[in-house]
Amino acid sequence: MTTYPPPGYPQPIQHTPLGWVFAMVATLVLIGVCCLGILWAFASRGDTLTALLYAGGGLLVLGVVWLMLALVGGIAYRTYLLSALAPVLIALTAGLLLLQIPQDLGWRMSKPALERAAAECTDSRSDTRIGLYTFDYIRKTPEGCTFSLAGSGLGPDGFAYIPSGAAPEVPAKALVGDHYTALGGPWFTFDHFIDPAA
Repeated sequence: MTTYPPPGYPQPIQHTPLGWVFAMVATLVLIGVCCLGILWAFASRGDTLTALLYAGGGLLVLGVVWLMLALVGGIAYRTYLLSALAPVLIALTAGLLLLQIPQDLGWRMSKPALERAAAECTDSRSDTRIGLYTFDYIRKTPEGCTFSLAGSGLGPDGFAYIPSGAAPEVPAKALVGDHYTALGGPWFTFDHFIDPAA
């Protein structure tokens, strides 16, 4: 009786081609740039909505590229470590945003400059950079000083410096106004509101 050896299966390539490594590293760098763009938008209280749309779209496209490369790397080359970095980057970015670390860091870095600007409180109607933030207007108010963030898509519309520590109360039936949230001490964030039923 003749015995035949079991059928042979193609063995994976033992070394990872430089082309695959280069493509994966380039993809990871671009994913990192998108993640940094989102973190910067939240730290600087810029147009976070636009940043999320553009960077989120970029991450979606790059995610498809990454998935194809990861599948090829896992199946053909038995390499997984480099492929695992993309999910780690995205999870780290999401975790930082959920914990509001970029927003808190941006506030801490900008607060000394904002305190100096609030002491003078010079009215301005042009874009003004203070700390990490860009404001489209600064206005002296009876309560203190108001800084309106330029292009704020998500999050507060600006900051208010109120030395008394007591934010103005909004009348119960007000159709337009500002809601204030305490940041600590004389500082508040504010959000404009307009009653759509008005």
